[in-house]
Amino acid sequence: MGSWSYLLSSERNDVMKKLIGVIALLAIVFSSGFCYATEGPLFGFIDNVGVDFEYGKDYMLPDSLRGDHALNTVKRYSLRAESRNLIFSDKWGVQFEFKYSAHKGDEVPDHGQDAGWKELGFNLALIRHFYNDLFYIGFLAGLSYVDDLPEFERRDWPDRCLESNVGRSHYLGTWGPMVGRNWGFGDTPWSLKTEMRFTHTSDPFRTDMGKNFISAIMGFSYNF
Repeated sequence: MGSWSYLLSSERNDVMKKLIGVIALLAIVFSSGFCYATEGPLFGFIDNVGVDFEYGKDYMLPDSLRGDHALNTVKRYSLRAESRNLIFSDKWGVQFEFKYSAHKGDEVPDHGQDAGWKELGFNLALIRHFYNDLFYIGFLAGLSYVDDLPEFERRDWPDRCLESNVGRSHYLGTWGPMVGRNWGFGDTPWSLKTEMRFTHTSDPFRTDMGKNFISAIMGFSYNF
């Protein structure tokens, strides 16, 4: 039975990776198709769309912000859309992200087990642009679903160890600040996005210490 579960899990992961790749490709083709057909915001309010890759880890954080039982990393793939006309002025942006995240947790001290998981969800962010788009700062919050919890997370640990025991409800909340910049490619509608985030991820429906990450993001945007 265990072997069948492993095979099914592997197949599901392969399907998810292919799905993310197809969605990203469609997003690029979709946005490129509007290069000559669209003037002004898409659908009247979307100012830019993009695809992002995020890599985060907790190794550089203080001991008080790291879990006691694992060294944690996360990779996220996101589809993004931003509107700069919904609130206040065009200096403010509201951003939506559809995300797929792959967490990895190397057990301490022997690193003998990967205590990671996969999640699928979304983020909403409020962004403030400064000095003619020289840079921006913002704050994000999101919710995601975890289909398969690792055995590592089902251990009957005492309460003091629950900082490594997240996602038991199969839902995770993520929030935190971010700062970044969009680098334009001359007169083209394309730009390169670079960003840093500090995020906290934990179960919103039960008490735990969660996971903390410092993340770097790189992505490409198409501006309408």
